[in-house]
Amino acid sequence: MKAHHYECELNSELAQGREVNTSNLCYLHSDGPFLLHTEEREQVSQEILTKSDKPTKKRYRSQNGNPRPYLDGLRWKIVVYIDHPDGTRTKHTASGKTQKECLNNAEKMRSRKLVEINSANAREADFNTLAEKWLCEVKANGVRPNTLSNYLITLRKHIAPHTEDWEITTVTRSQIKGLIAKLQDLGCSYYVQRNVRVIIKGTFNEALEDGLIASNPAVTVQICKKPQTQPNPFTNEEVIKILTQAHVEGSYLPIAMLFNMGLRLGEMLALTWDDVDIDGPLPKVSIKHTLSRITGKGLVLLETKTPSSEREIPLPSELAELLQAHKAEQDELIGQSWRSRKSNYIFTSSSGTAMDQANLRKKWIATLKNAGVPYKKVHCARHTAASAMSNLGELMATVSRIMGHSSIATTAAYYVKIEDKTKREAVDLLAKTFSIAS
Repeated sequence: MKAHHYECELNSELAQGREVNTSNLCYLHSDGPFLLHTEEREQVSQEILTKSDKPTKKRYRSQNGNPRPYLDGLRWKIVVYIDHPDGTRTKHTASGKTQKECLNNAEKMRSRKLVEINSANAREADFNTLAEKWLCEVKANGVRPNTLSNYLITLRKHIAPHTEDWEITTVTRSQIKGLIAKLQDLGCSYYVQRNVRVIIKGTFNEALEDGLIASNPAVTVQICKKPQTQPNPFTNEEVIKILTQAHVEGSYLPIAMLFNMGLRLGEMLALTWDDVDIDGPLPKVSIKHTLSRITGKGLVLLETKTPSSEREIPLPSELAELLQAHKAEQDELIGQSWRSRKSNYIFTSSSGTAMDQANLRKKWIATLKNAGVPYKKVHCARHTAASAMSNLGELMATVSRIMGHSSIATTAAYYVKIEDKTKREAVDLLAKTFSIAS
């Protein structure tokens, strides 16, 4: 008859480290107590002792295999494993008075060890190499191609010549401040300094994410304040001189479009014949792209600067007629010097390809010089268009839409210059409104 042994009491005795006298064990039968023979008693006792003698192993890992804190005396401990680039793994132990403190100390230990390992591997990695890698592999995903090109030019022209001996793990905040100060002494503008800081800060942020450094030394570095720029439009007299000279030199159409429509230079050069409606009752131009030169890629057709830059602008009747005549000239060139239409752009080079901004800027400089007008950037033609529309009484919202700005505030603050005459008329009207004179 098979017996059921009363195991719980025995296990309790064993767990407390007490010596068990197997001769006094009592065994129960399903029908009541009885005593086994000596040989049977010894056999059952040995089975219980053998089972109870097996050591109980502490579980220092969770069910998914990750180390977890355990209480060792009065302190919590956890195992920290560090993987090395050569494939080896080292084991470390972090501790704390509480479980939370133990986990925090473990994270600090892991970060410190990784920095030590990665710093040893990065001692030969210079800043300039990592900066260019960050720009091309990380920053490139979040900026426009022409912006990336400007960043690369800034790195190679304004940063690299001064940072040849910079190692990513040893650069200090003082060195970065020294570079900014040197650029200021060299007369670099706010915009150059801003790009320099973006590149340096971003490179060190990437090094921080990769565990190469413990902190970013560029975080609190400051640059000069942004200058308060004012709109710089041409006067009406200057515009007439420029357009008259442009007509003489054969560049009237593009310059007239800049002044009369407020286009960005890249937007105008990106126009194709598919973007203009010159035959309909209401001629118009659709701005869909911008044309820019990208380092290493040449002229590239890009999306507009912002979503609001994509817009339709009514086309003045004079410009519509000039565009029709210009298209007729292009059609005549096909089969002669061009042999075929190499592009559908409105403004092209002498061989029929897209016109580079640099070429039109050369014409712009020559036209202003020959017209006796002090030099201003091409972009000032855009300021002139916005200011003229505002001074003629157009609503700021209308001007902003034509300019393709994302907010009226941008138009008012940076593009529109109110003429003294307009201010005087506004003040006189206000005084007349509130006058008590009969």
